[in-house]
Amino acid sequence: MPIPKSNMNFHKSFQRIVAVMTAAGLLMPSLAFAQRVDLRAGVRAPGVNDEARVQVCANIGTRLGAIETRMIDLRAKLDDRHNDREQKLEERRGERRDKVTDLRDDAEERRAKSDTRLETLADTDAEKAAIVEFQADVRAAVDARRAAYDAANAAFRKGVDAAVTARRTDAEASVTAFRIAIKAAVEKARADCAAGKDAETIRADFAAAVKAAKEKFAADRKALDRVGMQVRALAETRKAAHVKAMTDFRAAMEAARVDLKAAFEVEEETETETETESE
Repeated sequence: MPIPKSNMNFHKSFQRIVAVMTAAGLLMPSLAFAQRVDLRAGVRAPGVNDEARVQVCANIGTRLGAIETRMIDLRAKLDDRHNDREQKLEERRGERRDKVTDLRDDAEERRAKSDTRLETLADTDAEKAAIVEFQADVRAAVDARRAAYDAANAAFRKGVDAAVTARRTDAEASVTAFRIAIKAAVEKARADCAAGKDAETIRADFAAAVKAAKEKFAADRKALDRVGMQVRALAETRKAAHVKAMTDFRAAMEAARVDLKAAFEVEEETETETETESE
C-alpha cells in the first residue's frame, strides 16, 4: 500500500498556520507614529509611552479577530483535506474488495469445471467416494486460506485507520493548544494594557509568549507519529500472514492430491489382482 501523504500535508498546513500568525502581526511589527516607535527592537522615542501603549493595545484587539478568522479557515481546510483523503481511501478499498470478489468468483467457476472433469474419471464407488473426499478437502483448504487472508486484511485496515485517526487527533490537539496559547498571550497583553504597563514591557512579554507557543507547537508537530512508518510495519505483518496462509493452503492441497492418487492406485491394483485370479 502506498504511503499516505498525510505527513507532508500536515507539515505544510502547520507551516502555513505559523506563517499566518506572523503575517497577522503576532510579533507586532514596528508601528509608525509622528515619532517612530520600533516595537521589534524595543526602542521608542522619549515621552511617547502613552501614545505607544494606546497604539499597541488597539492593535492587539484588531489582530486577534484576524488571527481567529484565519485559523478557523485553515482548520476548515485541514478538515476538508482529511475528509477527502478518507473518502478516497474508502473508494480504493471498495475497488479492491470488488476485485477480490471477481477473482474469487472466477476461481470458483474454474474449480467447478475441474470437479466435473474429475468426476468423469470415477468408475467405481470407491473412486467416487475418494473424489468426494478430495473435493471436501479442497473446499476446506480454500475456505481456510480465504479466512486467513480476510483476517490479515481486516487487521491491516484497522491498524491503518487507528494510526491515521491517532495522528489526526494529535495534530488537531497541537493546533488547538497553539490557538489557546496565543489567545492567552493576547488576553495577558490586554490585561497589561488595562493595568497601564509600559508599551515596551507589553510588547516584550507578548513576543516572548508567542515565541514560546511557536516553539511548543513546532515540538508537538515534530513528535507526531509518522503514519507511513506504521503503515509499512502493518503491511509487513499482513504480508507474513498471507505467506503463511498460502503455504498452509499448498500443503493441504498437496495432501489432498496424494490421498486421491493413492485411492485410485489402490483401486487399479485391486482390479488387476481380480483379473489375474480369473485367468
